[in-house]
Amino acid sequence: MVFSMVRFILFFFCLCFGSFSAQATLDGSIHEFCKKAQDTAALTECLNKYYEGKKEALSTGFQEALLVAQGEKAVSLKEAQQSWVSYRNDQCRLEMMNEETQSLQRVKELYCLSRLTENRIESLGLWHASLEEYNATHGVRSRWQNVLNEIHGDVFWRPGSLMFADFDCDGREEKILMGLKNPQSTKNYGRLLYEIAVVEDPASGRPSIHIFDIPASKQEDEKKECANKIGFSVNMPLLDNGECQRATLNVQNEDCESFIISKSDNDYQIEKFEALEGSSQ
Repeated sequence: MVFSMVRFILFFFCLCFGSFSAQATLDGSIHEFCKKAQDTAALTECLNKYYEGKKEALSTGFQEALLVAQGEKAVSLKEAQQSWVSYRNDQCRLEMMNEETQSLQRVKELYCLSRLTENRIESLGLWHASLEEYNATHGVRSRWQNVLNEIHGDVFWRPGSLMFADFDCDGREEKILMGLKNPQSTKNYGRLLYEIAVVEDPASGRPSIHIFDIPASKQEDEKKECANKIGFSVNMPLLDNGECQRATLNVQNEDCESFIISKSDNDYQIEKFEALEGSSQ
């Protein structure tokens, strides 16, 4: 298995713009939507149509947010929306005052209304989001990713391998990630090693990282790699009489050594086991 040298990237943006036909939709920006306007009247009509579409989208988003909110949250959400409407009106009134011509005042007002409404739609989509979603929206890496890269920057981590499991029945899942360690950095002078990282990521404070070395080649035959046949899976037993059963991580490799990673009351532990033929994923 060949791993590319990658760092954690929270988002990949691909903005594709083609020619904008007369069949304009609200999926594009104001620039794309109104770029064919040739006079003030046409621009005003275009901006008004664009704003009305965004206003309708905002109404839909607000109703969807109310379905999620309960109790005091719903009351606070309604109050926040009312406050935002007052702010929007005051801000756009201020912006339009810079134009003396009435028709241009309306153009300025519509630009302002559209911009603030678009921003509000995005805000409503985030009000109940997790901290990691906030981090991603603002282009900030999660704390656990920063800690992992700082301590184990010599590992080529595979973002697509991210899994979750509750090893200690605390109701908060640990994160599991697999990577390939740079052979030049290992103490075995070139022996390939897989790294399994188990990340405990509390709601606040510094995350803790637990690293397990998994051989990617047989020690007696360093040239024979078995990396292509390695796989790992989470075993999460069903609740037994309401009591949580701790998850385990199976690292299966039919050509090299296979392991089970679990957690006791005090710490994590790794044990070898015999993998069944054809059990690797």
